[in-house]
Parts: sequence; structure tokens; C-alpha cells
Amino acid sequence: MKTAITITWKAFQHRHIEGKQGVTSATVIVDYDTALTSNEQVCAIAFEQTNLYAGSLWNKLEPLLPANRTHTSLSVGDEVTIAKEGVAITYRCESFGWKVINAGLYVDEQLPSFTSSINEPIDARSN
Repeated sequence: MKTAITITWKAFQHRHIEGKQGVTSATVIVDYDTALTSNEQVCAIAFEQTNLYAGSLWNKLEPLLPANRTHTSLSVGDEVTIAKEGVAITYRCESFGWKVINAGLYVDEQLPSFTSSINEPIDARSN
């Protein structure tokens, strides 16, 4: 099943460093077997791969990030939005685990309005 995953780095948005962005989002489209992959597992995969800088999800995200985005490990306060089957849920990274902070419906395969991306979504099967 096609799933849109948006990673939004917000943890250090209050730290303004010249030439660095405070908030960055990137969206990729992937195929996950929803019977085997829960949203919580997707969040765990995103956390692990952005911290290790390795894995299939990271390989899709990395080219979408601006060159001046140097902190890409997920931290407390960062968000993962998962959109599939007409429902989008945003999770915030907590000290331990994830907290649902927003949920909404969307139609016609369009991402909900509270999700943004820095580039056009890409299909995970294209590479």
C-alpha cells in the first residue's frame, strides 16, 4: 500500500544559526505492507534510519534535504506524518516513544493541509 511519510524536523527551530533553516520537511511515498507495518513501526524506522543515516527510507529522504540542513537525526519535538487509506496522522517524537498530535482525513491521494514538503513526492519503487 502506498504510504506518504513526511518527516518534519522541529526540535532545533528556536536556534537560529545564520544560513541554517529552523524547520525542514521532506515527503516520500513508499509501499508498506500495512498488515505487517504499523504506524508506530514506521515512526521507529524513521527514527532509526535518520539517526544511522542508512536504510531505504533514509535513502529517499536524504536527496530531498537542503544542503544547509546538517542536523537530520530525529529528536524530541520532531514529527512524522503518515498518510494512507485516506487518513493522515502526525506523531511527535517524545523523550520515550511517540505521541499523536494531529489526525485528519484527505481525499484523492492529496496530503492533508497540515503536511508540507520541500520537494515533490517521489515513488519509492522508482529507484
